Amino acid sequence: MGCIGMRTKEKIHTSLSQPVVDDEKCTQCLVCVEKCPLHALTLVDKTISVARDVCFGCGTCGEVCPEGAIAAAVANVRELIAEAASVVLGQFTGKPILLISVLLDIMELCDCFGLPGKRIADDIGYLVANSPVAIDKASLDLVDQQQGRSVLRSFYPMNPLVQLEVGKHLGLGDLEYELAKIEIQP
Repeated sequence: MGCIGMRTKEKIHTSLSQPVVDDEKCTQCLVCVEKCPLHALTLVDKTISVARDVCFGCGTCGEVCPEGAIAAAVANVRELIAEAASVVLGQFTGKPILLISVLLDIMELCDCFGLPGKRIADDIGYLVANSPVAIDKASLDLVDQQQGRSVLRSFYPMNPLVQLEVGKHLGLGDLEYELAKIEIQP
């Protein structure tokens, strides 16, 4: 997402990914209200209301809704990030790419937030790859392995692989990878 313009980033986090509630399907069970990581959903006059200035379009509400009454306006933020990455990387078709993932200062929230929250894992190091899907999957796996649990699922009740699955579908690589550890001596 870092290589796209500010207006596109804003659209991804707002109008494109904002949840839309189908009031006819909604039973007001409040699962979405309870599971929203930013508490952007409330029940007002028997209708689920979305605080648009708080919601960043993660898609959790749609994933946890037992009635299928909530969907993103276009797609959730994780799907849109994968699509944005596909567009950016499409500019390099036929050219070699090298990706570096820095697994240091791993915090609970995205750097889009002013306060990134608390540290969720110890520093792991750096990953280098030519597949964005594989490097992100390896990053998730290494953090989970270090912590002995699915770290993202412990914070958000959503599928942390959505953007990787969309990325794979868009031709950005595979979920399978092979790690080779390289020790660098000072």
